[in-house]
Amino acid sequence: SSQDAKALVLATGAAAPGTPTTTISGISNAGAVVTAYLVNPDGSSGAVLGTSGATNSGGEFSVSLSSAPTGWVRLVSRGGKISREADLSEHPVESMELVAPFVTSSFNFLKISPVIDVAARIMSYKAKTGSTLADAFKFGMARTLQLDMANVLLQDDISVYFSMLKGSI
Repeated sequence: SSQDAKALVLATGAAAPGTPTTTISGISNAGAVVTAYLVNPDGSSGAVLGTSGATNSGGEFSVSLSSAPTGWVRLVSRGGKISREADLSEHPVESMELVAPFVTSSFNFLKISPVIDVAARIMSYKAKTGSTLADAFKFGMARTLQLDMANVLLQDDISVYFSMLKGSI
């Protein structure tokens, strides 16, 4: 629910920063198409809010939404390819996801990446097995941060989760 999302922002119950918006942009993989969905309480995708055109070679996308969501949003990036930095080889991508508790005018540039995809899929599993969306989100983000020992100290800092969604960590 949007109440869960607002409570999650700073774990203080503060409202999400900014105002409702009908635009989401960001970065995914080159050649992908990004679709935005509402998120149901069990973690599954709800109504489609909008779909981007194919991303450019830099993976940039923009989605115009049919309405400004006031709660959870899932972005699913389908298709295209991703370059592996180790050897610069390119690999096809079936899909990657990002789940955010909210999007607003101050929080609507997001980065869909393999790491965030792991967090989103863990979250979906936890919500499907009975966790609230807020608890499932926290669990998925914390577990993803644990994959890198350097991030263990950050795993309980909710503000870090939002930096992850923007591609800042």
